[in-house]
Amino acid sequence: MSVGRPWKELTAQEKRAAVKFRIRKESFNEIAAALGTTKGAVATVVRTMRASGELPPPQRAFARNKPRTPAPPSTPSRPKLRVVSNNVDLMVKDFIAKKGVRRFEPGACTDLIFVNEYLRPHGYQISAYQNRFQIKSERGRPRATDRDGLFRFVDKLRVADGLEPISIANA
Repeated sequence: MSVGRPWKELTAQEKRAAVKFRIRKESFNEIAAALGTTKGAVATVVRTMRASGELPPPQRAFARNKPRTPAPPSTPSRPKLRVVSNNVDLMVKDFIAKKGVRRFEPGACTDLIFVNEYLRPHGYQISAYQNRFQIKSERGRPRATDRDGLFRFVDKLRVADGLEPISIANA
């Protein structure tokens, strides 16, 4: 790095030249070499002139590196036709015909207290901390999992017991 004059010693003409170089998107090092000063002096001149409004703000997001190309025109897709009915009974019958009805025993829910009570006869216990769960059994190390993994595990046991799985994804 060359040692040059500090920015306060630059003449008004040199300051204008620095601004012109900067507008042409030349680097601070190139401007400093052309004017015989330091990179820091050029940066300070540009910064103070931007603050006073004499220099426009910098362009962002790689405008210097890549020219923007227009996006190719997309072909408009045809909207899918949907039949909407206000007849609730008809909608319920249609849903039951397509997806069926899920039946749960009384008190079944996704509450961790219920899940812990359900797993206790199977020999498992749950501990939770910050949306992370540990499934502990009488043997082996505790298994760390998230909420989805916990309910996948619970649903496997519920299906083995002949019960409806709690998660719709596991149904």
